[in-house]
Order: sequence, then C-alpha cells, then structure tokens
Amino acid sequence: SGLWIVPDAGGEARLPDLKSGRSFVVATFDAATGPASYHAPIQLTAFYRLLIRLLDANPDWGMIHKCKYPSRSAGKFGGGLAGLRGLPHGTEIAAGIGRLVAQGRFSFADPLESPATIAKRADLTVCFGINTPGIIAGVLGKPTLHWDCAGFSRHPIYFQPGQKILFRDLRELESAVQRAAKGDSSIGDFTSWTKYFSEFNDARGPARVGSFIQNFM
Repeated sequence: SGLWIVPDAGGEARLPDLKSGRSFVVATFDAATGPASYHAPIQLTAFYRLLIRLLDANPDWGMIHKCKYPSRSAGKFGGGLAGLRGLPHGTEIAAGIGRLVAQGRFSFADPLESPATIAKRADLTVCFGINTPGIIAGVLGKPTLHWDCAGFSRHPIYFQPGQKILFRDLRELESAVQRAAKGDSSIGDFTSWTKYFSEFNDARGPARVGSFIQNFM
C-alpha cells in the first residue's frame, strides 16, 4: 500500500524553530526498552549520552527529540526530563539534557506529533534502534541513521554494499553524524530504499487499502 504518513499541514508551527542561529539541526527518536522489546534500558542511556556528546561538541547545533511514550510505564520511558530519570544513570542523563534544554539547543516534541513533521524540521534524523520514524524520514527525502543496538544483521539494508544508514557501533554512528554535518551527502542516503518501503510514494496508502478491502468483500 505504501507509507501514508506525511507532514501535518501547519505542523511545523507547533515545533520550536531550532534552525534560527543554528548551522545544523538533528531530529532524534527513541524506542521501547525492556523485556517486551529488543532493546535494554542501558542502551537507551548510551543513546542519550551520545546526543549530549554531539551537542556539547557542536555548540551551533540544535536537536529536537521525540520520545515514543508520553510517560513511563511497564519499562517504557518518555515524557521529557521526568521520564529520563527512570533510566539507568537517569539523574545524570536528565541533568545533561536539562542543561541543553535551558540553553535552547534541545527540545522535546509532543509524543503525539507526526514523525514526518519533526523530520521535516531537521537536516538529519538519528534513531535509537531500527526505527519506523527514521524510515518515514528517509522516504520523505531526509538522510536517516539508525543505531542497530539489537543486532538485526539480516535486515535488507545491510546487504547493500557500502550502506551508511544502519550502524552497529555507537562510535561509528557518532562519526557518521559528524560527517553528515560537514556535508557528506552519502551519509544516511535513503534514495535507493524509498521504493522498497513506499512503492507508490504518494501517501495514498489508506485509500489503496480501503479499496482493496472493499473489492475483496
């Protein structure tokens, strides 16, 4: 059917304008952690430490982050700074992110905001895990990177020689983000995968599925 998620009309107006005075803006997305997921909470801690390192090393960058969940429940973390405190080393992570928020360099998006709208606001998308919002960003033409901390080594993207989208090593991902900011357009290039994930590239997935079901019935 193809992906159907597109940026909301007027959605960017709901998001902070981190581009003002910034040379580079990164959209970041987290994912579920805990026994019912493929990711451990300590890995999410490592991801947030990466985000803090990137902004500390690049004072002219901005970052907009979307938590998967609006609050913490059943091992899921979200809800801004309060949710971060529930992570391993959460006090440290919340303090680091809180400092960046106070500087106007890091902003939490509403968890209900469309990932397409958030990705459109940024120059690059970086995801915890192989993450649907990153796929959506790539289909919409934004470079996208994923930290494959779960080790899905048979994911089809891995079979593309020289791919620069999925990274098992966090330091390699960090280096890729830095290279993308310096203008390396090969980093996160999703062009060859757009048709794979969105065959029709027209955002009419719901109408197409509805037509199929109606005809089948």
